[in-house]
Amino acid sequence: MKNRLGELRRGFGIKQVDFSARLKCSRGCLSCYERGELDTPTDILFDAAQIFGTSVDYMLYLTDEKKPHNRSSRQMKNLCKRLRDLREDSDITQKKVAEYLGCSQVSYSYYEIGRRDMPPEVLVKLAAYYNTSVDYLLGLTDEKNPYPRASK
Repeated sequence: MKNRLGELRRGFGIKQVDFSARLKCSRGCLSCYERGELDTPTDILFDAAQIFGTSVDYMLYLTDEKKPHNRSSRQMKNLCKRLRDLREDSDITQKKVAEYLGCSQVSYSYYEIGRRDMPPEVLVKLAAYYNTSVDYLLGLTDEKNPYPRASK
């Protein structure tokens, strides 16, 4: 999935080799993430958003708003809890969410219990489904309101 990772890195004047070391990934993987050839793992998106002081939503072209919502003291490990709480608050089943995502209930349940890393496309679809931001799903902010949508 296309992202602003390389654009932000270059804007901060950081070399790929240095940034990849900071993110604990290989330079080759970082290059593939920046070109959208590989899905960028959620932990990389989470860390990069914090390093660049922006939102994951901005990094994924969901908004043109660079400034993130107020940051939460929570950690990304809350993704599973956020997904479960949003689903239960909406009184819907895992099966219904899985149908929306086009996957099996078992696959979705693995996302919800943290057994499988969630690709950026799934994060984006879930944020739209629950009318919130990817930052909220990842626990970067406690503000449920989505960012203003990007102009295409």
